[in-house]
Amino acid sequence: MTTPDALWAVAFSRLSHELRSPLTVLTGALEEARRADPAESPSERLAVAALSGRAVARLTVLAERLSLAAQLANGAAPVLQPVDLAALTRLAVDALAAQPPRRGVSIDLRAPAHAVVVMAEPALLRGLVSELLTNAHRHAKRGLVVTVSAGSGVTVEDDGGGVAVDELVHLFDPFAGRGARAGLGMGLWLARGLAELQGGTLSAERSATGLRLRLQLAAAP
Repeated sequence: MTTPDALWAVAFSRLSHELRSPLTVLTGALEEARRADPAESPSERLAVAALSGRAVARLTVLAERLSLAAQLANGAAPVLQPVDLAALTRLAVDALAAQPPRRGVSIDLRAPAHAVVVMAEPALLRGLVSELLTNAHRHAKRGLVVTVSAGSGVTVEDDGGGVAVDELVHLFDPFAGRGARAGLGMGLWLARGLAELQGGTLSAERSATGLRLRLQLAAAP
């Protein structure tokens, strides 16, 4: 049986590895900018800026994930209040779309025009929805479909080829990840913990083209 201390040791080791990559990119970009020839072409400057943007986006995700993990580990009861799940999901999709894009990956948001009000803590729910979107976007080949239902839920489906049955069983385990693009492996574990902390559920199933994640929360009275 893996102890909590052993899990955190693995977490810190993986986090160190994950941080190294974007920090290396930023260090290289800054050095490139320092040495830049004033006559350098605009396309080269744009390429350096794009690399820097992706590195900063990755560091931001890691920082937010650590903050959410700390809140989850703290075990404090969240302060639930009515939150418009449709509006919050739109904002999360817009934030993801504003990041440096993965070429050819689109986001199809299907949400009702009216409010879908659930009981949640806004900051935790934003982090939870962002984790689901980030995971799907990371593995998608061409795109993902995000559906907000009138029944107080969100479904996020990607076309990344899915997961094997034995992998699906352990998908929400700490540091499990998904295939070759697993990354830190904390995202879905963290997402399920945040869902349950707010009285909701998070499940996964294989779809025709990839993985489908279903978040269900309690509707506001």
